[in-house]
Formats: sequence, C-alpha cells, structure tokens
Amino acid sequence: MKKLLILYVSFSILLMSSIYAQTAAKIDISVDALSVKPGGNITFRVMTYGQADNFVQKDASVKIINPLGDMFYEKLIRTGENTIFVIEKNFTSGYWTIEAASEDLRT
Repeated sequence: MKKLLILYVSFSILLMSSIYAQTAAKIDISVDALSVKPGGNITFRVMTYGQADNFVQKDASVKIINPLGDMFYEKLIRTGENTIFVIEKNFTSGYWTIEAASEDLRT
C-alpha cells in the first residue's frame, strides 16, 4: 500500500509541473487610462496567453520609456497582476511607452 501511495503522489507532481510548464504564445498590456495627469497613477497589467488563448502566468520584464526615449522604469513582474505606476508632478509631459517582454515575446 505504501508503494502505491508514493506512485500516486509522484504522478500528481509530474502532472502539475506539466500544467505549469506551458509556454506563452502571445503577450499583451492593458492600462486603466490612456491619459494621466501629473500627481495621478496608472494601473497596468501584462497578460500572456498560450496556444489556445488561455491565460498562462509567467514572469515578465516591464519597461517604461519617457518621451525623450530614455528608460525611466524597469521591473520584473508576474503576468496577470496589476502594477501601479505613480505619475509624479515633475515628470516630462508627452507620450510615455510601456513595453513588456516574457520568454521570446515582446509588445
């Protein structure tokens, strides 16, 4: 009986690891606002999807580029989780860019 139990536990662990080993086929960023005033916040979420368009949680690198083209912010995040970025009052006005990358995928 003990041997059967060990085989069952081992099988369950292998099954779970194969579920979490899915590769991402698509990456996307959603933001809560397209325009933000100084002193406000912007909340964004990076999403990665598998071959069947199902959500796959992965690590992702996020970069925020200021209007001058300089990298202003960089962070490693988990996809599917909200990230809040505070817009300080002294930030340069203009179009800021949010970029994300996970595995071989980039936005």
